[in-house]
Amino acid sequence: SGAGAAALAQTSFRPDAVVVGEPTDLSLIHAHKGSIRWHVQTSGVSAHSSAPERGVNAIHRMGRVLDMIENDIAPDLTTRRHPLLGPATINVGTIHGGMQANIVPAHCEVDIDRRTLPSENTLALTAEFRRRLDALSPEGAGFASVDLLQFYPPLDISREAPICRLAERAMTRALGEARWATAAWASNAGVFQAAGIPSLLFGPGSIAQAHTADEFVAL
Repeated sequence: SGAGAAALAQTSFRPDAVVVGEPTDLSLIHAHKGSIRWHVQTSGVSAHSSAPERGVNAIHRMGRVLDMIENDIAPDLTTRRHPLLGPATINVGTIHGGMQANIVPAHCEVDIDRRTLPSENTLALTAEFRRRLDALSPEGAGFASVDLLQFYPPLDISREAPICRLAERAMTRALGEARWATAAWASNAGVFQAAGIPSLLFGPGSIAQAHTADEFVAL
């Protein structure tokens, strides 16, 4: 979750640089996207489905949120681009709501993953998202609630930084070449860099096997 790295970065821990081990196919990764995790809830009023007009359907309310994400926010994000990392993105990963088919649901919730760029600010993005949610209802604030569950800062370190130059020389000596790359995923390297500690990513294995049932590293 990044909590350990964040806690460490807030102590007196101040090395010259940090190399975070991740499966990078032995490439040196000097830039990656960040990640914001939002938990959104809509509330309604429960009623029997034979008289739905007596209730307020929380799932229908969430449908308006999902429609906004798909048709307004996602297309807008394609215009927010980084020269190396490409566009910012958003994904709705989970949804839960209702009790059974014959009850108007009084509650619905989703978890959202928003991939961020080095130029974007977490607090500003969350405030912008809250404003969009409030705009979905004539009543304004209160249509839906949003909580910030998790945040990984993006990484963007110059390849001319001392740790990058050192890593490049070491890779060239060991393997005959130094390969540079970027990543669409997030890591603790962004946490350390946000705390003022130069950081990059390096390690064996492929991200294609990460978070799968049978992770492995090819020899």
